[in-house]
Amino acid sequence: MSVVGLELSARAYPSGAPLRDRGQINLLGRLTGQVSPPLTWRAEVPIGGAGDPRAWDLVISNGRDRVAVEAETRLSDLQAVQRRIALKSRDSGITTVILLLAASRTNRTTSVSSRTRSEIRSPRRGPRPCGTFEWAGSPAEAR
Repeated sequence: MSVVGLELSARAYPSGAPLRDRGQINLLGRLTGQVSPPLTWRAEVPIGGAGDPRAWDLVISNGRDRVAVEAETRLSDLQAVQRRIALKSRDSGITTVILLLAASRTNRTTSVSSRTRSEIRSPRRGPRPCGTFEWAGSPAEAR
């Protein structure tokens, strides 16, 4: 390049998404603190092959069965979360998924207004609900 009077200059930048959600890490930490033998857990478990950036936030296993965990600190679009979980479940082969929500006023309002208790669907079992959830702790603890 010096022949044409140019000098090469390059910079390296971190790739991938930066750590943005300390709250999610804390939420998952509270759950993993409750997991004890014979159960084991792994964080950020890849779903697809090379080039697929998707991962389950957590997978809990007893050596035979696996349960995936998706953690949301702020539930704003239930349908988008449902679609994301359905695709991950289909592509990973894990059919049991826990949607772990932070106990916040916003999440309670969103889940109640969306009737979340009956709207988390199984991608392999059609339109029937595959489970429900309850808030851990009292509403006063979540404020």
